[in-house]
Amino acid sequence: MTERIPLDSFDPGPALCYPNQLQLNPLKYMKGLTECIIKKGGQIFTNSHVVEVKGGDASFVRLQNDHFVTCESIVVATNCPINDLVAIHTKQASYRSYVLGLEIPNNSVIRGLYWDTEDPYHYIRLEKKNGHSNEILLVGGEDHKTGQNDNPEHCYTRLENWTRKRFPKAGRILYRWSVMF
Repeated sequence: MTERIPLDSFDPGPALCYPNQLQLNPLKYMKGLTECIIKKGGQIFTNSHVVEVKGGDASFVRLQNDHFVTCESIVVATNCPINDLVAIHTKQASYRSYVLGLEIPNNSVIRGLYWDTEDPYHYIRLEKKNGHSNEILLVGGEDHKTGQNDNPEHCYTRLENWTRKRFPKAGRILYRWSVMF
């Protein structure tokens, strides 16, 4: 526990601090992981709709086109289960989250991963862009259940207002996107 996070312009109050927390670029990580799997003789199948998975001694994956992939190990890495052994996927809701990437002067925000507990919540992190003198402040949040917001532009506006109030050095918006999970 810490009394506050190390940012002057954003103080959500007492916080949990995880020292030495890893921050990585997920695309670079996946690229490295993919290269390692292939180098060690593994195979990666994409655009292949799975209809059955069987683990154990005679492991296989059956695809929608009735092709089979046999293997020693299977990794199922999905946001929602693809089997019907446990009906958890019937209880999951899809959400939409919004993200802005704003220019911010180098070293004006202490590197870290931060989020609040507001409803809807917000999260921030920094990204260094090669060839740029400034860093990029990634700010996300304003989540809602998919299909339950008639005007997503308001979410971007609220997110920008929230950001500019807490990070007055934030400059122009370089990127904006939303994601469903």
